[in-house]
Amino acid sequence: MSNVMLVGCDLETGGLNGYETLENGERVHGALHYPILEMAFVICDDKLQERYRISVGIWDESFLGRMDPWALDTHTKSGLIDQLRNKSGEHVAVYSSNEKAVRHVLGWLMHHGVTKYDRKAKTGGVLFGNSIGFDVSYLDAQMPQLKDFFHYRTVDVSSIDLLRQTAWSNAGLPKVEKTYAHTAMSDIQETLKELGTYTAGLEGRLIPPLKIGGDVLMGRENRYGWKLEELLGKVAAELAVKTKRLEESLAGDLADEAIRNNLRIRESLLKAQSIQFSTMKSFEKLGPDHGPSSPRI
Repeated sequence: MSNVMLVGCDLETGGLNGYETLENGERVHGALHYPILEMAFVICDDKLQERYRISVGIWDESFLGRMDPWALDTHTKSGLIDQLRNKSGEHVAVYSSNEKAVRHVLGWLMHHGVTKYDRKAKTGGVLFGNSIGFDVSYLDAQMPQLKDFFHYRTVDVSSIDLLRQTAWSNAGLPKVEKTYAHTAMSDIQETLKELGTYTAGLEGRLIPPLKIGGDVLMGRENRYGWKLEELLGKVAAELAVKTKRLEESLAGDLADEAIRNNLRIRESLLKAQSIQFSTMKSFEKLGPDHGPSSPRI
């Protein structure tokens, strides 16, 4: 089990996070100027299943004078501002200051076993979200204690979606429909669902499991391997050569069908390598004398 805990995060704010010019001509940085209105966090297990969730609001009437017109209109129509004023909705609490909200969230995280990220031990919390850099910029500007609780590296699910549409388009990853309700909890739960969908779709498709636990899968330096991996690797390499020759020498439907078949066979071989590795791991538990020794095929 990993010592890193994935924590989904989404903020609703009074504006964007870059430099902007206000109506009075003042130049401000959004992450410092606009208020944080609500924060939602979701703690996941290793299978990306939601374990715990929390939504905390922050409100002061002075926020109305520090909100971008689009954000004010959006959060009014969604009912968020009324919920914050009335301390209603799904928020466990609505505070009048960032400091109180931070103390609540940090206490909740630690209560559920999430620790401050330790770079030497490589343990603790790591944030994920859609365009998570936006949320982190607000935390950095207004809640540095909460921002520093997590690893500086994050998982940006939006980047995975862009790869799905471009470099990974042949993987057939599904598009995940979202409602864009502009409430922090709804948004981060949709993001968690999206990340889970991509993870399930990527398994065994794009990246062959060439390395597991620092061992080269089925390589000579891997003590679990038999020499079957040499045969699988040679067949896969031969298929790649044959596929290239088919592309050059055949035309039309015959070539397309042959190439598709070869790619299917190669994918099956890569899966066979992964299955063989798991089998060898199981044999190791039985002791060193199990399994053929020589020849190993």
